[in-house]
Amino acid sequence: MNPIDTHTHTDCSVDGHCSLDALCGAAKQKGVRVLAVTEHYDFDTRGGRDYYMAHAARRYTEFARAREAALETLLLYGIEIGQPHLAPAETKAFIDANRFDMVIGSLHDLRPERDIYHIAYTDAAVCRAVLDDYYAEMLELLAQPQFDTLGHLDYALRVMGTCFPSADLTPWRDAIDALLRRLVATGVALELNTAACRRWMGSLQHLRWVFERYRALGGERVTTGSDAHRTDDLAAHMDEAYDLLRAAGFRYVTYYEQRTPHCVPLP
Repeated sequence: MNPIDTHTHTDCSVDGHCSLDALCGAAKQKGVRVLAVTEHYDFDTRGGRDYYMAHAARRYTEFARAREAALETLLLYGIEIGQPHLAPAETKAFIDANRFDMVIGSLHDLRPERDIYHIAYTDAAVCRAVLDDYYAEMLELLAQPQFDTLGHLDYALRVMGTCFPSADLTPWRDAIDALLRRLVATGVALELNTAACRRWMGSLQHLRWVFERYRALGGERVTTGSDAHRTDDLAAHMDEAYDLLRAAGFRYVTYYEQRTPHCVPLP
């Protein structure tokens, strides 16, 4: 299997733990066919945007050098923009000023300035309320999308393991259905993010019905990302991701080069 991993981070992200050279070395070792490096650029209170800009020149130089050396892997210059709906004009200007291959749109914070990872999850009621807000605001994210794929639909679940009974998202079926319909209408892809396999959920099975429903609604574009912030996690659990997508009726996985979708058979 030659996996396609289109959601990764290096130390040019505020929470990254590996260099670009190390990530590319791991990609070669693991036989990664396509690697998109998608650093954080967030409209939030965590400093992700400022950190990115402080390292932007270094990132561009390192990436240009790495791309020339990446003979066995298609290396793509990507970005993960958090909360782009909060600053649509600035988002557009930022994207227009850069030659990104691929743009991920994500939701890491909720209004007003609530970092999902730092909310006090004291009981299941708090978890349910956060998920209510999460999917409602994610629909705002898709009102006028300027990105290619919607990142990690289950992001909020990652930090709820101590007080949430299960990884069951079916109580939010109607809200998720609205998101999926919007994805189909706009042509934005849906990401299957394998980070759940490294969290308390332990697998991707809680997302199976989501991708089955997306396919039933006419969804065709899916991207696959490990959300690796260190080399060990690069392309992790991609075999499970591809098995899930096949079972849901998909035959292709999508990556973006120069903002143009390329659909290739599932590895």
